[in-house]
Amino acid sequence: MKNPQPMAEEGDASVVDRDFLRELVRRLRGPPDEDNEEEEGGEGEEEDEEDVNEEEEELVAFRVRARRRRRLTALKRLWDLSVNRRTCALLGELGVVAAVECLLADELSSSREQEVCCGLLANLAGEKRVADYAARNPSLVRRLAEVGAPDPAALVTLQGGE
Repeated sequence: MKNPQPMAEEGDASVVDRDFLRELVRRLRGPPDEDNEEEEGGEGEEEDEEDVNEEEEELVAFRVRARRRRRLTALKRLWDLSVNRRTCALLGELGVVAAVECLLADELSSSREQEVCCGLLANLAGEKRVADYAARNPSLVRRLAEVGAPDPAALVTLQGGE
């Protein structure tokens, strides 16, 4: 992935390229499942079925770990970039909150992924689109409380309080 390309807009060169953000959000949602593609093999292959299954399992496990690392890296980059208000607005338009909500609902998400999700949402809490989304989805706020969001003020903001 390329480094973020700042866009120079009326004195605020800190806004990141929309395509770069879109790619990061796409990584949160996950790439198309490549593991479901079956490899074609000849009928005359005489490999030991046990060895093949073991190799396939190792390959699948490797791919899953690699996807999780890419997803966590994208999540951390978005968290870092979300300190900029205009970037938050772009992230709201790109539907990052729905992607983060799915990550929080994923029981396989690591505690680090959940922590970064909470931090990202805390940074986004001041963005109107995010607050509106959360107001329509109280399950998101409940889930944040369940995973122990680090910033209780962000939960209050998301719930529409002062």
